[in-house]
Amino acid sequence: MSILQSFRSGTDSAAFKILLGALVLSFVAWGAGGMEDQSQIIATVDGVAITRSDRDRAYREMARSMGNLSPEQEETLGSQVSQKLIREEVLLAEAARLGITVADEEIARQIRKIKFFEDDDGKFSEKLYNERVKRLGYRAGQFEERMRRDLLVQRFAELLSRGVVVTRAEVEDLIRAQSTEVTVSYVRLSTTLFYDDVAVSDGDRDSFIKANADKIKKSYDDDFERFYNMPRRIRLSMILLRNDIGGTDSAALKAKAEEIRTLAAGGADFADLARRFSEDLTAETGGNLGLRPAAQLDPAEVAAADQAGLGKVSSVVETARGLEILKVDAIEEAKVRSLEEATADIAVKLIRADRVGGVMKEYAQSVLANWTDAAAPPLVLLANQGLTVEATESFVLGAGEVPGLGKDAAILAALATAPAGSVLPTPFEVRGSTVIVAVLTRDEPEAAELAARRDMMEARIRSEREQQVFERWIDDRVAKATVVMEAR
Repeated sequence: MSILQSFRSGTDSAAFKILLGALVLSFVAWGAGGMEDQSQIIATVDGVAITRSDRDRAYREMARSMGNLSPEQEETLGSQVSQKLIREEVLLAEAARLGITVADEEIARQIRKIKFFEDDDGKFSEKLYNERVKRLGYRAGQFEERMRRDLLVQRFAELLSRGVVVTRAEVEDLIRAQSTEVTVSYVRLSTTLFYDDVAVSDGDRDSFIKANADKIKKSYDDDFERFYNMPRRIRLSMILLRNDIGGTDSAALKAKAEEIRTLAAGGADFADLARRFSEDLTAETGGNLGLRPAAQLDPAEVAAADQAGLGKVSSVVETARGLEILKVDAIEEAKVRSLEEATADIAVKLIRADRVGGVMKEYAQSVLANWTDAAAPPLVLLANQGLTVEATESFVLGAGEVPGLGKDAAILAALATAPAGSVLPTPFEVRGSTVIVAVLTRDEPEAAELAARRDMMEARIRSEREQQVFERWIDDRVAKATVVMEAR
């Protein structure tokens, strides 16, 4: 005879109010506990067996709710199911040791209140109960035993939660942190700005060379292609007449190019001619193409530059872009800078790299010392390093992100209590840079908003904290239990 058959009435239960929303899913997910076949043991927990049928039933129901799974997801889910069953056995053993029980009457009351078993009139139906339990693959006794185990777990969790304390002050602090709107300004420092400020004496350099030959050699090898194996490079200025425009008269364009070339070769200022006639984006800068590796130039441009020679104007060159007149401003032949030639420079570079962090830190402290009012940053001091102050729009601290600085937990924690007009007392490391932050404005929730949200926030904090206490406790007990996993 099942519990329901022997108990026909029901009363309210505080524990059930917590469980009601999820209880049926819990039953479906975790099977019928110790009622299964004990012959295929997959694990024992302090001598109590967990069977393959326990695990398979729980796995099937969980997998069914998750849809199609990859092989990796199946393996992960299987491990999670096994750990869930182990944790449950540890907790039930502890409940038994402490004499925590659930009476049959309580189980019956809870079952009678599950809407899953109510008829169209909203009343519990024993006929519907038996049909639906069977459809789920359970006998009534198995289902009721599963409920007993879940209520024991819940009761034990409630027992652990009694020591959880949530104060009004911390609730209000969290509401403020989530609802407060601020605007901030900040300065971002990068080590690249301070390398030239690192003083390296000849003595420092020479001592470093003597003591760090291997380090210098490694730096040379690592940077060989970038800095020391230098290709042939040519600096050109260019006047471009495009020939890809519809309706262009090729002969007239060629004649115009020759006229311009004659002017340039005759001593006219090449940059002025480029600004007047060139149809390239470089016209505004006098046609300056910069110093480029010869391999990155059009072969026709390289040939024309070599034919013209240093300081000369080339003949008219036809390329895919159009007709070009080139002035050869510089030619650097390919060469390899030897380790011996580069050693002194590498030593200085490595010394600066080692010391630049300290120099930047000193500068940051100087900025902090002179930035006592958020609205009055030390602009002259900042300008000396080419730095500017950036400011954000108003943002909510509870969003968990500072515009321009991202989700930096340390900055957000400091902003939670920093008053308007203050400068945060320490620099912060953000994405490889050092950042100094000031609070321009701060708009906190009013007392009425605090009061309106207090109860809900307290319940949330308490729930999260209770869950943390429970998880820590069960993890500790599992670690101390004798768990033997059998070969599958």
